Amino acid sequence: NGCGKQPLYTIRVTVGENTVCDTFGIRTIKILQSRDNVDSEFHKKAMLLQETEIGRLYSHNKTTCGFQIIVNGIPILCKGANWVPCEPFPSAETDEKYQLLVSEAKQMNMNMLRVWGGGLFERRAFYDACDRNGILVAQDFMMACGHYPEKQEWFINALRAESEYAVKLLRNHPCIAWWHGDNENAQYGRDLATDYTGRDTAFKGIAPQIHRFDRGRCFLPSSPYGGDMYASLTSGTSHISNYCNEMFAYFHSDDCHDYKQFFEQFSARFISEEPTFGAASLASMLRFMTPEDLFDDEREYILRYHTKNNPAFEREIYDDVKEFTQKLLGAFTDGQDRFFKYKYVQYEWIRVVFELCRRDLGYCNGMLFWMLNDCWPAALGWSLIDYYGVPKAAYYSFKRCAQRVVSAITEKEGCYTVTVSKDATGLERINGRAYLLDRQNGYACVDEYIFHMDIETYGTLDVMLPWGSEKRYMVVCDISYAGGTDRSFYVDGVLELCPADGFVTVVAHDQKGITVRADRYVHVVEVEGPYCCSDNYFSLMPGEVGRIAFERRITDTSLDLQVTAYTLK
Repeated sequence: NGCGKQPLYTIRVTVGENTVCDTFGIRTIKILQSRDNVDSEFHKKAMLLQETEIGRLYSHNKTTCGFQIIVNGIPILCKGANWVPCEPFPSAETDEKYQLLVSEAKQMNMNMLRVWGGGLFERRAFYDACDRNGILVAQDFMMACGHYPEKQEWFINALRAESEYAVKLLRNHPCIAWWHGDNENAQYGRDLATDYTGRDTAFKGIAPQIHRFDRGRCFLPSSPYGGDMYASLTSGTSHISNYCNEMFAYFHSDDCHDYKQFFEQFSARFISEEPTFGAASLASMLRFMTPEDLFDDEREYILRYHTKNNPAFEREIYDDVKEFTQKLLGAFTDGQDRFFKYKYVQYEWIRVVFELCRRDLGYCNGMLFWMLNDCWPAALGWSLIDYYGVPKAAYYSFKRCAQRVVSAITEKEGCYTVTVSKDATGLERINGRAYLLDRQNGYACVDEYIFHMDIETYGTLDVMLPWGSEKRYMVVCDISYAGGTDRSFYVDGVLELCPADGFVTVVAHDQKGITVRADRYVHVVEVEGPYCCSDNYFSLMPGEVGRIAFERRITDTSLDLQVTAYTLK
């Protein structure tokens, strides 16, 4: 997806009166794991990460190596999410829901899904949809987070039979990029270890069947995999979800003013699971909650009840997300304010970690969020699209950060730097304009800086802005290129939000879309109601007009359209 069309072909084989038809594609997929030269920038970065508090948990590599996906000879940034069953009962899954969710993945600029080992091998319609939409699939075998009787021959024999069946079932789908032996069974494994949990299931049960029946594809014994030990930040693939307790401890014990710097510890070579949390849309929440459940402080326990939890965590997820949300976006003033911030916290979380991935392009070559979809309705869930197929605020953050070309602003040693990231080959002409806004004067623009650059290869370029950093200032950067635009920003510290009542005017509204205009700087414009939008949770500069198209109508809702605006304190 994003690199051209996905042509598929049909093969018919006839023997006597019997005919078999199948579809296939023609492509090559390679995984390049090049060792970092000792004096290279990537090796230096890896060594710095291994010395952080987070890096010391799993990253103990004396030599480090990258993890780069090459499709048809072209390096690819894998942008995507984990797929879980889209219904709690497999018999309830439908071809229509497969197609809706995979199409939405394509629309948000995804190019990869990982089928998680705690789910199931999906029906053919799912893989057909991925074939058509250019969505690569990293396919787990169905074991997850557990200890299996891998020392017993009967189990290995059963696993061999299942593996042969699964490989033959899926191998003709061009979307299948590579195989994982399981999910997190071997999270304490090491490349050079001769025995660890999950090793026998991978190398005795599964690998021989892949080598025999699908030898053209790569097999990774587990996810995460690679290095000393697995989940390393400096070699192979990593699950940042393995570090959730460390994240939550930070949310609980810190004021979170340095949250952007905190998340920089979690850069990795290829991230197979990147966790975030946030609320679903109003249209979806009201299908399993009443307005009183959602907005009344005395009924907050209903929000908690509908928030997924994990007994491996030290506290309930709801408490940690609530604490981080208020520290990042400001204390809740009422139920409406709380609900908005529970949605937007996931937007900001994804923005920060995905921009980090884009700034580290080359060192980091893949980011798959946990997770694309929900298996059942959830209030403050992990997904980017909710159970009903409605985009969350997270969807729009991912869509923006997964564009072909994006920008990100950082502040270091008293200077602002704009990093432009391009994840495709070919010459790209970038036109940029940065704005310096005075936070103490209603975010009035006090200076501008225009720049141009040509970026040809997969990678990044930096532009140093001519302003020294001060807490009173905010920096906004707009870039444009052939077929696209992007806007990034930098604010020192947290993003304390307050309602921007009267700042935004609805200029036009019909069944095809809505046009709004801002009189002053607005950091977030949210459009809620009966439609899925082409964009949402966007900012507007003073006097700027934004036109949002309605892409489809949300069924089973009687909500009226409403526009909410927030600005920064």
